Formats: sequence, structure tokens, C-alpha cells
Amino acid sequence: MRQQDYFPLVEKIRCRISTWTSRFLSYDGRLQLIKAVIMSLVNFWASVYLLPSKCIRDIERICGAFLWSGPELKSTGAKVAWSTVCWEKEEGGLGIRDLKVVNRVNVLKIIWRLLTGSSLWGKWIRSNLLKQKNFWEIKEDTRMGSWMWRKMIKMREVARSFHKKTWGMEEILLSGLIIGLRRKF
Repeated sequence: MRQQDYFPLVEKIRCRISTWTSRFLSYDGRLQLIKAVIMSLVNFWASVYLLPSKCIRDIERICGAFLWSGPELKSTGAKVAWSTVCWEKEEGGLGIRDLKVVNRVNVLKIIWRLLTGSSLWGKWIRSNLLKQKNFWEIKEDTRMGSWMWRKMIKMREVARSFHKKTWGMEEILLSGLIIGLRRKF
């Protein structure tokens, strides 16, 4: 994925923040806007695409600037590191979800859809890319498929650790992914 591919997401976030013109929003107000509005935009994109690390850094920089300085988006004046902000409230953070973890969880959801066979996309992948091959046995250095497909192949070992023989527990499994990934990464 190139910068021009995810640029609309970054610009949409910048524009959304610039419309929140009140200089008098408290930290709590800005925190709620980040959690509710910005993270939902990112989650929508991340549910379809694996966001590059540069995109994640850009979004985190914008969110951090908004949290600490308001809609002016000044990059100075951070009270704590962004990684600390992303900790759970019980651990001393502000409870903003870490975008790197969100990105990985969404890739694992895509792998889940491929393995369960419940989606049209999964059926297409199995018939056109896998062609009777096992997803777990494809070589990691493969050139077949898109950039996204190759990233999914690289995430395969993480997915294997969450892979269960019993299906129909998607909600339980995927909520466990967030907790498990936070511990792994």
C-alpha cells in the first residue's frame, strides 16, 4: 500500500479534527472524540486494509497533537508518551486502542474469514490463490497475490496460535486476540 492509497484516511482525520474548532475542549472531551470518532474511522479502514506503519505513525501523531494541544495540532507539549496513552486505564493509560494491535487483529480477522469459508472473498482466495494448497503450508517468500496477501502469510504463525478446531466462537476468539496480541507485541 502506497502513501497515496492511505492519504485520504489521514486527510479525513485532519479535516474532522479541524472542524472541532472549540479551543475550550477539555482533555477528556478530546480523548472521547479520539476514541469515538477517529478510532472508528481507522477501524473501518483497518478492517479492509492492512495499514502501513507510516500511516499508523501519521495518525498517532495527529491524534497526539490533538489530544495535547487541541485543533491547532501543535506537535509539542505531550505530557506522556503515546505508547503510555494506549495502555488500558487500569494500567495507568487513557484507554486508546493501540493502532498497531488493531491492525494486526483486523488482519487476523481476515485470516479467520478465509479459514472459516464464510465469505465470498474467502471462497475466491481458496479457488484462485490457494488452488487446493493448504494456507498453513504456503512458502513465506511467495510472490503470488497482492501485498496484503503476503502480509497475511507473514501473520500466519500468530494466527496459528489462535486457531481453534471448534468454529462458531468468533466473538470469544477475536476478543481473546486483542488481549493475546497485546501480550505478544
